[in-house]
Amino acid sequence: MSSDGLIFPRPWTCAGQLLGQLLVEKGVTHRSFDGRADSMRGAVYVKRLRDAGWPIDTELVAGSNRFEKVRYGIYRLGDITIGTAEEEFVAACGLSREGVLP
Repeated sequence: MSSDGLIFPRPWTCAGQLLGQLLVEKGVTHRSFDGRADSMRGAVYVKRLRDAGWPIDTELVAGSNRFEKVRYGIYRLGDITIGTAEEEFVAACGLSREGVLP
């Protein structure tokens, strides 16, 4: 359980990897999440984390690709307490990415 009483997802799941990424990075995009979890379904996991009570903010920013101007979302974790539980969760997410955990 988090320092704020929220339940962590399992660290080896896509939702767990996304939360781990949100806890350490200033902002997460679909592309950066895909690089970590090999999944382009970041919005689904953002919704699941929000449904579980995690405060995730979305900012739409302008960008462009080779063909047109686009807008994409950057996800950021809202105000939460970062304590020992969160640090241990981030470590577990890292171990999972390395194949040490399931």
